[in-house]
Amino acid sequence: MRFGARVIATSVSDLEKASGLTQGSFFKAFKDKKSLYFEAVAYHREYLIDY
Repeated sequence: MRFGARVIATSVSDLEKASGLTQGSFFKAFKDKKSLYFEAVAYHREYLIDY
């Protein structure tokens, strides 16, 4: 399964459990799961460029 598809299939509840964030904290940091996905892609893109 591709990374993007796994993000869509993952619930916010799953993300809360894995990260230790509350739902309120998650939505304060990210508008939605799509925003989290794009932030993660941008972070890793910068990491790879710096590498």
